[in-house]
Amino acid sequence: MIDLNSCVIPNFNILLENGVPKSSIINAFHFCAYNLLTNPDYFKEIVNLVKERGFNPLERKFLDAVVVVRQNSKSNWESKFDVYKKWGLSEEQIWEAFLKYPRVMAVSEDKIAKTMEFLVNTMGIQPSAIANQGSLWDRA
Repeated sequence: MIDLNSCVIPNFNILLENGVPKSSIINAFHFCAYNLLTNPDYFKEIVNLVKERGFNPLERKFLDAVVVVRQNSKSNWESKFDVYKKWGLSEEQIWEAFLKYPRVMAVSEDKIAKTMEFLVNTMGIQPSAIANQGSLWDRA
């Protein structure tokens, strides 16, 4: 059983305090409630990371980024960074792609590797161009 007072309400308030509109939070709760069902201290770290990375709390991408970060463990996150780096992307390029398209970090390492392999080796697209056109990951 979920205790609203120890989990959901504090996380809801963290989002409000960081400028996320109430309507956006309610909408996110309907579609991915489990992402609000986490330790408030950890959730606050996630929200702070997303905010520090330049996401605007008034935009939908802010909550998308919170969800993506919440769904990845630290080691999983680092593994995904490593896959992108193997394809020649810098850490800065990866963060820029994440800022534009949070879903670049939502797919598995295997999916990242296979997609990059296809785009770079089969299609001849430069990795930096892929990072700038991260909307490909919305379809991945």
